[in-house]
Amino acid sequence: MSEPTPPSDALRIVLFGMPAAGKSSLLGALGQAAQAQEHLLSGRLLDPSQGLAELRQRLYDESPRRTVEEIVPYPVAYESFDPDERAADGRLDGVLIDCDGRVANDLLLRRKSLGDDSAEGSLAREVLRADTLVLVIDASAPAPQVDADFAEFDRFLRLLESGRGRRAEVGGLPVFLALTKCDLLAQPGDGAHEWMERVEERKRQVDRRFQDFLKRKADENGPLPFGRIDLHPWATAVKRPALQEAAAKPREPYGVAELFRQCFVAARDFRRRSRRSSRRLLWTVAGAAGLVSVLLTYATWVGGHNLHGTAPSELQNKVEIVRSGEGQTPSARLEGTRDALARRTAVLTDLKNAPDFDTLPAELRDWVGDRLAEMHDYDAYYRKLLEAKAPASARGLGELNDLEEALKTTLAVPRAEWGETRAARLRRERLDEVAGLRAAARKADDWYAQLRERGEALTTFDRRPAGAATAIDWRAWQGEVKKLLTSAESPPFRETDRLREPDGPTYRDTVLRFESVAEARAGWERSRQRLERLLDLSAALGLGLLPDRPPVLVFADGATATPADLRSRLQELKKAYPRHDEEFRPANLPEAAAGDIRQAAKANYANLLEPGREAVLGRLQAAAPGGEETAARWQDVQRWLQGGPEELADWRVLARILRRLGDPDAGDADPVSEMVLFLNRDRFDVQLRRVSLAIPVDLGVAPQGNLSVVHEAEGKTTTLTLEPFGDPQRDPGGRTRTYTFRAGAADTVVYRPGDVLYARLSLRKLGESGEWQFTWARGRSRRYRFEVLSRGAFLHAAGAEPSQGKYLEDVRLVPGADSRVPTPPDLMPVVRLKR
Repeated sequence: MSEPTPPSDALRIVLFGMPAAGKSSLLGALGQAAQAQEHLLSGRLLDPSQGLAELRQRLYDESPRRTVEEIVPYPVAYESFDPDERAADGRLDGVLIDCDGRVANDLLLRRKSLGDDSAEGSLAREVLRADTLVLVIDASAPAPQVDADFAEFDRFLRLLESGRGRRAEVGGLPVFLALTKCDLLAQPGDGAHEWMERVEERKRQVDRRFQDFLKRKADENGPLPFGRIDLHPWATAVKRPALQEAAAKPREPYGVAELFRQCFVAARDFRRRSRRSSRRLLWTVAGAAGLVSVLLTYATWVGGHNLHGTAPSELQNKVEIVRSGEGQTPSARLEGTRDALARRTAVLTDLKNAPDFDTLPAELRDWVGDRLAEMHDYDAYYRKLLEAKAPASARGLGELNDLEEALKTTLAVPRAEWGETRAARLRRERLDEVAGLRAAARKADDWYAQLRERGEALTTFDRRPAGAATAIDWRAWQGEVKKLLTSAESPPFRETDRLREPDGPTYRDTVLRFESVAEARAGWERSRQRLERLLDLSAALGLGLLPDRPPVLVFADGATATPADLRSRLQELKKAYPRHDEEFRPANLPEAAAGDIRQAAKANYANLLEPGREAVLGRLQAAAPGGEETAARWQDVQRWLQGGPEELADWRVLARILRRLGDPDAGDADPVSEMVLFLNRDRFDVQLRRVSLAIPVDLGVAPQGNLSVVHEAEGKTTTLTLEPFGDPQRDPGGRTRTYTFRAGAADTVVYRPGDVLYARLSLRKLGESGEWQFTWARGRSRRYRFEVLSRGAFLHAAGAEPSQGKYLEDVRLVPGADSRVPTPPDLMPVVRLKR
């Protein structure tokens, strides 16, 4: 495929500089800016030959290469985002000319002038045809090198003006002095402000040094033929350096987009001036004969009539030309960008500062003064409007209201005739933007407030029908929560929606950052998190039914669970509820749901204990096959548990979750660790000062005498006696009577594993003769028999074996607050060993 050929009238922007100044890298950075910084270009840069793209890849992904051809043209096209500029100019076609720095140096050494004899395709030829020049200098170079570059630029400018002057071209060729490699000016510890100040200071230094240099050269060799140089220093870098508050940004150019945007504008304006000058020259030549005739006739008439008036001066003609070219209305006169207005102001200022300005007719002097005053007033108002806070930067309705008030008062259009200017349109756009932002903020506020209100009602279960049962209908509740969460995923706006098409600010950058909206949104997010947490937890415990949330914490009564089953269950828990460890906690439960959650957790924990107890019992039985329950065999179990047995690894994770949900006081206690600590103890203190006993009325028995707690150790028997105290209390339903017993002395029994401990209470059976007893003698382990004091009792005839009587699980001794009875850990199994 052939390389794209730029149009013959394409704007020509030539980069000129010494070797290693950074010309090609500057163009590579422009290719990067065209991709990532269109907002700074204020337009779209097209690269039909992909030449800039290749330079960009070399610069950022490979390594830069020196330009070895005398010139390298890069065809481009610039499309402004400004609708007014687009309408006026359409697309600006251009050619960016890069050159070999060595050729540039050689051109300066060998040439005395630049003329038409320069070969086509040479650097000299391109310089003569340029619409804008970019002189490139390394900002990080030492002072002697900078002075040497200045000397070359002086020689170059003199050659250039001489060559272009002989071609009768218009003066005022735009010249930009581009300082490259400004990222190297950053010092360790610099913040963004310090680095920018350092860059600006270097710009000022270079500008002063260059102007001083040119002044010295003018004193030595005379001024440049085209007079004062209107130099534009510009700081650039192909990347952002590392700064105190930000890491380096190796793919983010600095100042490059803005430089070339100005180059295109300057080249366009220069081309227009050139064309107007050419047309005036053609009209002058074409009408020369007629003009001579008219002048001769006029001279004859003047001589014949002896008139003594004077011809219009050159300055008067200039003023008339400027006046004839202005718009007919204030809006037309003031149309355009601030740069364009600044150029018009500069023209008027030059006219007013002309030495013979006072010789102009009063009408023209007044006209110049009025127009200058209008330009200054309009620019001051426009600048004030641009410096005011943009609506999109507001962070709340209060700031929006303040901005609206300012737009209606201090920022109101000062003159009625400016009503259609760009500044007035900008003011109207900002007022419209304020109104749009306010409406959007209220919409977002209302949306999140409604979500939060519905979420809070579901969290606190405030929407249960009047008279409904206290138990929660979890399936219905889960359906309501799912409905709310689904609706929250379809807001009336998206974060990327724009408040004003096509390029207005987004909700994310404006409305959603308002304090009131952010607060409402955060409130909903907190409510949503509580809902989703309770939704997950209720589903995991089998309350309700949700197909996308499995009941992984449900364990059936009596069901067996192998280590493989538990491992699979835990993996399913982690997959379905990845945040379970931080969210499945009693502190996160709303009060209304806590009862159901705790009840379900306790039931499932009790069922899950059985596989754990079976594992412990299996280890104990393996250590004592067919034998007795001894201290040595329990020590083997203790060592096994302390080593973290693999068969209990997954079980203990599941058990810990259910235990802390069922018992808020348990915290993160681990049943396995708790069992290890228990088996390490060699003594337990049993202290009974007061106990109560609830006896079902339908048993037909009543206490007779004292409650005795018998401790047998090393052939010695110790009995704690608790006497009846007070009258029995009957429960409101009349089903039980509660009796209280109190110890006469504060005796404490020191129980050591293997001791015997039981309790008994004599009874009388109503309507029957004979003696009866309650005996508390059943526990899970013979080595830790103190558990009998917290288990059920046998009802049997006095003198008979307790086991021959009836076991009553609910007839339990309840120690008072001043008593202490140890209990075995949850993992203690019912030990089944032969004696």
